[in-house]
Amino acid sequence: MRFEQVKEIVQRRLHSTTLIRAKSLQQRIRFHTEPSLSPAEAGVQASLFLDWVKGMLPLDKFNVFAQLFRFPLPSTALVEDIYHELEKVFHSRNASFDYSFTDNRYHEDWLRYRKNELREPDIWKTVGWDKMKVSPNSILVVDLPEKQTTDLPEPYFYWLEIDDVLDYEMDSRGRFEWLAFKQPRNRVAVFDKEEIGVYQIDDKGELLPTPMSLSRHGLGFTPARFFWTSFVNMSDKELKRNPLTKELSNLDWYLFFAISKRHLDTYAAYPIYSAYKADCDFENNETGEYCDGGFLRDANDHYQILADGSVKVCPVCSKRRIAGAGSFVEVPVPNQADTQRGCWFRW
Repeated sequence: MRFEQVKEIVQRRLHSTTLIRAKSLQQRIRFHTEPSLSPAEAGVQASLFLDWVKGMLPLDKFNVFAQLFRFPLPSTALVEDIYHELEKVFHSRNASFDYSFTDNRYHEDWLRYRKNELREPDIWKTVGWDKMKVSPNSILVVDLPEKQTTDLPEPYFYWLEIDDVLDYEMDSRGRFEWLAFKQPRNRVAVFDKEEIGVYQIDDKGELLPTPMSLSRHGLGFTPARFFWTSFVNMSDKELKRNPLTKELSNLDWYLFFAISKRHLDTYAAYPIYSAYKADCDFENNETGEYCDGGFLRDANDHYQILADGSVKVCPVCSKRRIAGAGSFVEVPVPNQADTQRGCWFRW
């Protein structure tokens, strides 16, 4: 690919909207999948979730909800249980791998290289499984080292996060025509059907015309593909879905009700009792003290003030409170007029 084409790719970003949507989708998946210990780790999805809740609750209820919004989130524990069950797919007893070579030496060398260098098949149970859970839009890239150390090629593969993709073009069969992505140390790599090029970006953000490396791979196809092939829908084939994608809205509701349940538990654990308010006729004939609304007055109608500054409570009324946790509310006894009004409303 010529330098002018690479420069145009870096500048135009034809698939920028698709890439933004793919990143947003993965952020939603990560929100319910990866345990976070703080809002900063949860990222923008935590704010978007709270904004959604704020639109449904009165302000005072939302303030309590925000106080109860603690990390790690309850939904991550549920998702972990789900994937624990799905992980049984790797426990198959009938797995079979077969390779054919013209020379048995190549066959033995491949089996060694596959296990020791590529870490197959274990890498699919570890790194591959984790990428499926949180990065379904990642891209699997096959590359070669800068220097070959043996007589045989030493290809390796790695997962390219969608965040590092600059742009790409696909054919009608869903294969990459070319792929451009960011690399460490301010570099850009371009893979196409014929060659692999690596370019440097200077401090001014300009792409330097001379490639740092340019090699022809001779494969006839771009050595990269989307890791996950299942797409969201027919119109969004470049947005990949994993087992949780269709359940993201349900996970939002699960998290909402899980935290709302905690709100309920903060007061439902302490019962509220109510009883009709009863007039107290306590009176001490010796001291002249009598009860007035649960507190004692003397013969001169003055409240009895104790040494600590509190008002002396009635020895009879004070014993009407409940034992243990909870609240006790006294309601006034309805009079005849209240009863008549109540009957009128019921009619």
